[in-house]
Amino acid sequence: MLLAQIGGQALIGGIGSALIFLCGLVGFTICTMIFAIFAAHYFLVTIIHSTSGHDEVHFPNDETIATWWWKPLLCLWILFVWIVPGALIIFPALFHSMQTFLISWGILLWFAFPLGVISSLYTRNWFFYMHPTILGRMLTHFVAFVYVQIVTSVVVGIPVALLYAMLTQSYWWGVPAAFAIPTAILFYARQWGRFAWLSLHFVPNGVGEGASDPEPDFPRGTPIYVDSEEPPAPQPAQYDAGANEDELPHDEPPAPVSEPEDEWADTKPYGLVSDPEAMSFDETPTAPGSVPMPPAPLKSPTLVAEEEEDEWSLEKKPYDTTEHATRDYEEIPEADRPQDVADYYEKRAEKERIAKEEAKRKAEENFMPERSTKRPTFAVALFTGVLDFMIEGRTLQVWANLFIMTALDLVFVFIMAMFWKG
Repeated sequence: MLLAQIGGQALIGGIGSALIFLCGLVGFTICTMIFAIFAAHYFLVTIIHSTSGHDEVHFPNDETIATWWWKPLLCLWILFVWIVPGALIIFPALFHSMQTFLISWGILLWFAFPLGVISSLYTRNWFFYMHPTILGRMLTHFVAFVYVQIVTSVVVGIPVALLYAMLTQSYWWGVPAAFAIPTAILFYARQWGRFAWLSLHFVPNGVGEGASDPEPDFPRGTPIYVDSEEPPAPQPAQYDAGANEDELPHDEPPAPVSEPEDEWADTKPYGLVSDPEAMSFDETPTAPGSVPMPPAPLKSPTLVAEEEEDEWSLEKKPYDTTEHATRDYEEIPEADRPQDVADYYEKRAEKERIAKEEAKRKAEENFMPERSTKRPTFAVALFTGVLDFMIEGRTLQVWANLFIMTALDLVFVFIMAMFWKG
């Protein structure tokens, strides 16, 4: 009887532990998905703004989590793309030992992942995960490339070691791991973004020193017309002493110029057309004793019946425009309104400008910018620019969000591990 009770309690305890483990697994899955979306969003935004050379990273506030779903997929896609070919490349190391194979495989993925992310973001193409020009420009800054690899390896290795200690030794190692994971994500993205900005826009030390601007392909004194479709104005013909007289340009006689008329001089008086029926305003002398005649009464207009116009007649009467139907301008449809010429050309110029900008953007997608010899110092590019970013207010807010999600994720890991043993 006692054994049956003990067995029943053990069975109930086992079922309870299994339920708690399943609840922890569901919570861990949900938190991991949310953490992956936020971490990938902050990671890619930091790389994009840092590669553009911005001192500050502005995380957009007008976006929602629903628009970030593709960002963790992009990171996982680039990682998966390099897992398969990386395994094929490092396959001979498997004949030595499995440990050698895994270490070599991890080194290859560590080297290829940031290059794949930067190449895909620059070309806006998920299948262009290794841009040869980007790789070549990064290798020209070999010292900075080695520095970035070492620094990021140390920073990312710290949270990995803490997680390993949490799973193998004590769960209290998860507390410093919650602080180290978001720090490593932001530092890794900022460091690689600054290095990409340095390598893509500036030449390495010792290259381009004292270089002068190349001579233009056109002779000096030749007029240059930039962004203008109008032909140049005709230049006056020059006299050549060795030319024949028949070939020399002959000046045509100038056209007669009419002299301006003096408006106060009565040299060209206006003429009057004589009309016998017109009223005269001249005072005519009257004979003494004569009585002036009264003015003739005005005749009232007679109404004439309008004749019906023959539709086959070739001589049409003019249209009567005495009465016009008044209509509010706002009630007229836009298609029936008279088109303003200035408005038409303004809209056409705006469309042409947008089309040129779009064509320019598409043309520059797969081409690198010209690098400048006025490079920043090593400390400004890869040390000060990274530390200033890590202590900014916006960065601290992002770090706090990642810390909360990381801590909650580790709590679910602790629950699963504790009840898995039970």
